[in-house]
Parts: sequence; structure tokens; C-alpha cells
Amino acid sequence: MAIFLIIGCGIFFLTEAIIGLFKPGVYKAVEPNSRKDQPFLLPTMGSILFIWGTICIGFNIPPNQVEAWVLLFLGIPFIGKGIVMAFFPDKLHDTPDKIKSQPRLWKYKCVTRIIVGGILFIWGTVMIGL
Repeated sequence: MAIFLIIGCGIFFLTEAIIGLFKPGVYKAVEPNSRKDQPFLLPTMGSILFIWGTICIGFNIPPNQVEAWVLLFLGIPFIGKGIVMAFFPDKLHDTPDKIKSQPRLWKYKCVTRIIVGGILFIWGTVMIGL
């Protein structure tokens, strides 16, 4: 089970990073006007992240291998981001402004997430073959 969770974490990282790198305008969804137009978008996305983080932690207690420790470590930010997106989206309102004001830093962060996601995905894929 841990192998598939590792692959899933990699896919989450890759998806967000690729969207953030090539379509940064999507982050306008966190602005108050966009949230009024689509009131269930952020809570739905936040719920998915919260559930994923909970699964990553829940299925790996007690940790007995490296994969379990990695998933425990990754589960915490998934839960945190899910809670913020679902219940406190106002805390994300400055994200589009940060992207515009620091585009090079934003691209660097996206590339870093792509690398992390790629490592997780490849690690999980290799572990399936073993």
C-alpha cells in the first residue's frame, strides 16, 4: 500500500507544480471574487488533500520502513494545506500577487516540486518492480 501512496504523492506534487509552472493564472481561484463564482472548488480540493494526508499517515502507523516514514512526513503538509484550502482560503489570497511579483522564485519553487514529485513517482514505480 505504501508504494501506491508514494506514487500518489508524486502525482500530486507533479500535477500542482506543472499547473503552477505553465498555468499560474489558475491560482486566481483563491481570490474572493473567484471563490464567490465557484464556492465549492477550494473546499473540495482541500478535502481531497486532507483525506490524502490522513490516509498517508493512517496507513503507516507505526512506521516500520523508510516508505512509512516518508509518508508520515508528507502527510502532515497535505493535511495542513487541505485544512487551509477548505476552511481558511483567505490565507491564500496573496498567492496570485506573489506569483506576479516574484515570477523567478515561483518558477524555482515549481521546478523544485517537479523534482520532488518525479523522485517520489520514480521511487514508487521502481519499488513496484522489486
